[in-house]
Amino acid sequence: FESRSNGVTTCAWWNNTKGVVLPPPSTLVPSCAYYQSHGSFYYLWNTAAASPSTHPCPPSAVYSDGGNGNAFCVFYNGEHGLRIPAGATVDCSHLVSWGTFSYSYY
Repeated sequence: FESRSNGVTTCAWWNNTKGVVLPPPSTLVPSCAYYQSHGSFYYLWNTAAASPSTHPCPPSAVYSDGGNGNAFCVFYNGEHGLRIPAGATVDCSHLVSWGTFSYSYY
């Protein structure tokens, strides 16, 4: 999903659209903290609450078994069709509450 308003372009992933099937919100732990330094962001969840086979990563993310019953969907800029422009801001703050995560740029 892409939208433009007041010169800002926002690209978002929404739960239950275009291959995004998020685990239950109570199990999700998002992290955008590493985007600026590493060019990646992710969410993780406990596989006892939601199986990776029924909650696959979106096509633009990579699945990783984190061990200890945790699974990760990692988004790497420049891989799997994901192209986030320089200077963009990645936002994971609404993943649990609204089932969406996004990036925005001017």
